[in-house]
Amino acid sequence: MKEDVIAAENIIERNKKIANLEPAILLQTLQEAIAPIKIIENHKRDISVSKVIYIAIFVLSGIFILFASLTMYISNMIFGGISNTGLILLFISVLLFLIGVLYKKKTAKKNNEYNLNIATIFRNSGISVIPENYCQSVALKAMIKYIINGRANNWRDCVNLWEERHHRGNIE
Repeated sequence: MKEDVIAAENIIERNKKIANLEPAILLQTLQEAIAPIKIIENHKRDISVSKVIYIAIFVLSGIFILFASLTMYISNMIFGGISNTGLILLFISVLLFLIGVLYKKKTAKKNNEYNLNIATIFRNSGISVIPENYCQSVALKAMIKYIINGRANNWRDCVNLWEERHHRGNIE
């Protein structure tokens, strides 16, 4: 309960900071925030790709186990013994499983390193004043254009224009 109150107070304080920025300072803050946000977006994409690869490795391993089992069963029924093909498929499935385990460990280590660096990125950039809903490079680039083109003079104008654009995109 107390943590929720502290978190809410921090959000209110952050919103006050960004709401009171002059257009030039707001523009600079948004421009400085784009690079770190792209790093975060790239990492999120890498995590998604890693999950797909990880799942694919284990599914492939399962398929090889299935084929190995079928091959060994059929060869036992027909020839009365285990075939070399079944053993090879079983070996490949075990090998794929081990590769999957190693890949998962490697990705977990990479994620831990990233999570340690992310706090530094947030502290040393303009991201700390930008609400999480707008920490997207697409949103920030649009907001920068709004300020440069004179359509927005403050954070509230930027958010309203972005939300209007986002709403129109959802309707169409």
